[in-house]
Amino acid sequence: MSASDIHENPHPPEVLPPPYLPPPNVTTGPKRARACIIGGLLVDRDEGHRWFKAFYNYDLPNHHRQDLNIPIRLEKLFLEQGIALGCSFAPRRLESRLSDFLVVTQVIRGPFVHDGPEMYEEVYDVERQPIEGGKETEVKEHLQKILGLNTSGFKSYYSNLY
Repeated sequence: MSASDIHENPHPPEVLPPPYLPPPNVTTGPKRARACIIGGLLVDRDEGHRWFKAFYNYDLPNHHRQDLNIPIRLEKLFLEQGIALGCSFAPRRLESRLSDFLVVTQVIRGPFVHDGPEMYEEVYDVERQPIEGGKETEVKEHLQKILGLNTSGFKSYYSNLY
């Protein structure tokens, strides 16, 4: 992949969908089912942009609409190098237009029913959360040494993608 195949957004920056921001005190929503729980290392959005600029010599715009380029390219690199199972968006709780990125290192098959806040799939139930382990340490070292990418923690989300 090169900078020539960057996914441009055809809409001007001022054309944005209305934001969804659940109130900070809302911790539940309607019950819904998901196929699995994915867990992994969190890459901050700003770190993703820094890495993309360093790796592809292309500065993504500050708005969120071209952020899709980051997980698409990371996933391809992860699968080629056998580093991780994939890369996914990791939504921010109270910033609906912004997402960080999740380097997927664990998949727990379901189905799972949960009632977390709408439009936000983070696993709050401690009994269901994957536990960070040796695989994450290995992946974190590889990301830093080979790709120059820094991670900022471990999270898990309900998902239908894996």
